[in-house]
Amino acid sequence: MVTARTTRVTLGRRLAKYVIQSAYAARPGKPSLKWRALRNYARYVVDGRPRLRFCDLAVTYDCTMSCAHCSAGRLGDARRRPMSVDDYGRLGDELVEAGVLAVQLTGGEPLVRGDLEEIIRALGPSRLFVSVVTNSSLATRARLESLAAAGLDNVCVSLDAWQASEHDRVRGAAGNRDQALATLGTALELGLRGMVFHVVTHESLRSDALPRLVEHTERLGVLLVLGWAVPAGSWNGRLEVLLTDEDLAYLERIHEQHLHVRTDFETNYFHWGCGAVKEKLYVSCYGDVLPCAFVHIRLGNVFEEPIADIRRRALAIDWFSEYNGRCLAATDRTFIDAHLSRVFGASSEPISLEQAGLVPGSVRGRSRRR
Repeated sequence: MVTARTTRVTLGRRLAKYVIQSAYAARPGKPSLKWRALRNYARYVVDGRPRLRFCDLAVTYDCTMSCAHCSAGRLGDARRRPMSVDDYGRLGDELVEAGVLAVQLTGGEPLVRGDLEEIIRALGPSRLFVSVVTNSSLATRARLESLAAAGLDNVCVSLDAWQASEHDRVRGAAGNRDQALATLGTALELGLRGMVFHVVTHESLRSDALPRLVEHTERLGVLLVLGWAVPAGSWNGRLEVLLTDEDLAYLERIHEQHLHVRTDFETNYFHWGCGAVKEKLYVSCYGDVLPCAFVHIRLGNVFEEPIADIRRRALAIDWFSEYNGRCLAATDRTFIDAHLSRVFGASSEPISLEQAGLVPGSVRGRSRRR
């Protein structure tokens, strides 16, 4: 069953997060973005139904590294055609119509695509906050300048540890920790927003990595986004990496003390919980629509039907219609055992809703929780 959030979030923390997020998303040349955001909030207040807010867009599954914890490696399929620039342009129109305010270009390594600038322009950067998440291996100053000129707003670098030797070991690339820090610095010099993404596991949580990253990002004035370990991709079926309730309580204290540290739970309109399908979606480079980057269950495909119709159908599944107090992919063992575990032995990913045992109207009988 869907789990209600039990940890109380203070009013001060809620307000501070809204202020930080609003200031972070404020970018020159995008006056319509603010009004679209206000309209989304107003419509939610009136009818109680959230509009889409965010979408992860995979642009490739090719990569320059083989990270030990890559969540996307099993989604690549050389037999399928990746989306073209025109395809992303049409999708951008659909996303804006559905209410999306921000997109994040991901992979693989997005900078592998030589036409990434064209994709950004096709999406319509004047109407969207555009971010790219990169392993930094191809993020030269010239390329970042080119992406910024195309309309990029934010550069998110991945850091798996503070110690260079440990980060480079996980990435399988010597010198990559220093590359990531340099990329972050260059992005800030160019007037872009900067962000660090860090995956925490049960084993790594209490190492020196997290406090050092908290300190460093706070000093730079950038956001630190924490990703919770998920049993997907290279960690397919590895439940030992998942965070425990004690781990989550420890993280709550960090979030209360350091307001620039956040998770996806804190970016929703009003609720603090899993926003998958309700406010965010993931689209693979083949057009498959997933609840999020870590739930490899296909809701539909944008080549076959509009994304609004795909989302509407998925919202009839109670796991996705409500704001779950736990992350479906990382901490909700009921969902993992009943549905996500069916991905573990699959010959290819994503699997269908039917294969995952998810059908509209399943797990009925609960009220929506705020």
